[in-house]
Amino acid sequence: KQWYQRRVAITAGDKCKPGSSAGKKGSIKCDACSPGSFADNIGSLSCSKCSAGSFSSKPGTAVCSLCSSGSVAPGTGSTHCAACNSGSYQDKKGQKKCNLCAKGTYQHDKGSSSCTACRDKNTYTTYHTGATSSDDCHGPLIRYALRSDSVHELTDVKTIDVSKHESEIEFHAVSGDWFIRIPEHHYTDYHIVKQGKKIYLNGVEHKSLHIEPLITNMFCYKDTEGHGQRFSGYQTKDYLGRQCRTQCRNYDGEDIGPHCEVAGHAYLPSPCGIPKCVWDVKCSAGLGVEYRGNVNSLTEAGVKIACQSWNSNYPHHHSDFHPTSKNKEIYGLGKHNY
Repeated sequence: KQWYQRRVAITAGDKCKPGSSAGKKGSIKCDACSPGSFADNIGSLSCSKCSAGSFSSKPGTAVCSLCSSGSVAPGTGSTHCAACNSGSYQDKKGQKKCNLCAKGTYQHDKGSSSCTACRDKNTYTTYHTGATSSDDCHGPLIRYALRSDSVHELTDVKTIDVSKHESEIEFHAVSGDWFIRIPEHHYTDYHIVKQGKKIYLNGVEHKSLHIEPLITNMFCYKDTEGHGQRFSGYQTKDYLGRQCRTQCRNYDGEDIGPHCEVAGHAYLPSPCGIPKCVWDVKCSAGLGVEYRGNVNSLTEAGVKIACQSWNSNYPHHHSDFHPTSKNKEIYGLGKHNY
């Protein structure tokens, strides 16, 4: 009789269906796996926890489900997946960690599988990763009206046709300072429109106008040999995205660059994450006079940075160099960090 009972018990345990377990040999009862665990084989003696990146929300699960994109399960034994917070994303299934939105992108929604790029990838960026709003994007913006009912916006350099425009053209530098050049006299006939200011030009006098942003320390700061470290822009968050209660400034020329006092914290200068203007781009040595290469980018701290051409005035204006044959011979062509 004892042999018969033991034999029945083992047989019953061996026949537990997937999603349940006998608990131990000799058990005559199969128990459903609790939420957060699974048993994928027949006759399991125990249930296993769902691995990170997966979950089971119901009892009796044979196979855990992978978290969908935009959500994660950080640890084992999860009964549900957590949506990625604003400022982060996850584009793959079955993951245990969300990724912060990279600089130049943002995401205001939760549970996202991607981040949204700032309005212009060439001229706009964020000063920190994990940005949650388009308001975190900083860059130049100018508006101009060719007709009373036609308002255009520019965030990058462009030459516009004004040959058929017979009245004054209003230019409004909403963000950053801007050059408005006369193409026929590119370096002698131009106007500078300061941020927040307007200028009116007569379109009849010109066939076209060349408009380009002058990116100065409005969006970055100069830091070379201890000079030009003051920042006059309007960044209001530190490098972690925390709200500042003081302006981002560097009046004392400290090594950390522009910094602020973070709201809700005892005074401790926190860097604002504002990049250096030109000196982050180390594409040539010294002044670059001897440079004759064709390097057009470099990677620094894992970030790919584009170099500026000698014969380009954007994003940094050349006060001395113009693309004449003499200057090309003296200074060289290609890319540099002027």
